[in-house]
Amino acid sequence: MLYTVLYMSTTSNSIMVRTQVYLTPAQAAWLKTFAKNSGKQQSSLIREAVDALRYTTSTPEEKAAQRKKAIEAAFGMWADYPEVEEILKKSRKTVRARGELQLEQFNAS
Repeated sequence: MLYTVLYMSTTSNSIMVRTQVYLTPAQAAWLKTFAKNSGKQQSSLIREAVDALRYTTSTPEEKAAQRKKAIEAAFGMWADYPEVEEILKKSRKTVRARGELQLEQFNAS
């Protein structure tokens, strides 16, 4: 089965290249079902699979560069949310409480 992928832009403003992918009927059926169940487009899933394969076959230096790029892309993503400080306080309080509970359970055993 011939599967045509056409996409032009992503959130990272990358230029996309149109490509065609040959899938077996079983692969195409699985991809269609998975896309429907996940709420994602088939093309998006294919891009994610290619990225995952690229990452697993990357050298340690390439992996470090990819992690650095991801961290830099995420930097400042909460800047426009005034409630972020309250969210962080609540999260820290929850983590602290869990830690104290685990310590109590450890000391009791």
